[in-house]
Amino acid sequence: MKTVQEWLNEVDENSLADQYFWENPIDFVMLRDQDHTVAEIRRAARERFIDYVRKLRTIAVPPCKDGEKTAVFYASNGHKNHERGIVAEMCYMEEVLASDEPEHYACGLTDQAKVMGYLVADTPLTTKNIKTVLAQILFETSFFGYDQEGLPDVIESLKQSEEDIKAGRTYTMEEVREHLGLPPKEPDEEADELASRVVEAECAYDLFCRRREEAKLRELFRGEQLNK
Repeated sequence: MKTVQEWLNEVDENSLADQYFWENPIDFVMLRDQDHTVAEIRRAARERFIDYVRKLRTIAVPPCKDGEKTAVFYASNGHKNHERGIVAEMCYMEEVLASDEPEHYACGLTDQAKVMGYLVADTPLTTKNIKTVLAQILFETSFFGYDQEGLPDVIESLKQSEEDIKAGRTYTMEEVREHLGLPPKEPDEEADELASRVVEAECAYDLFCRRREEAKLRELFRGEQLNK
């Protein structure tokens, strides 16, 4: 299996940029700088993304520590914002081999250099959709900035939130809506029940697809162990 960094060095950066912005369109409404044209903003965003890819292609990957689990990305079918498509998932090889129901994880709070050393599975669905998988990985690792400049504040905020939860300083959804100046949510039991069924069906489908791909991963990992 290849690492994320090895795959980045194989794919074309322009086609990867196409996939990245297809998956994550620029939200022009949220931009603070309104003095540029749409074309200028798109060009600048694309150039910045390609610079990001080039940085990750050469960034020094830290060595694995003793006893550290082996992180692996793989593709599965699933839902994003209620739309079905390819979803990049992350698990640990040791957990897949030990259980038929392994956990899956996020990497948004992980140092980018470390993620570049994570493996990408050689399963058919993954290799067929490698640009989609890479685009989703790069989006997650840049969620707090291409240089992760916002990451320290986020980690500190999470620590504070954990302390607040332990101390019982929590709020109801009604209190949050009031704080944000939103009107109270109108009850609609019939619609809410149907919406809940939709979410449950999507979750069941996503879990089914993940478990099927994880079974393929298990076979792949066991085969590699036998070949060592």
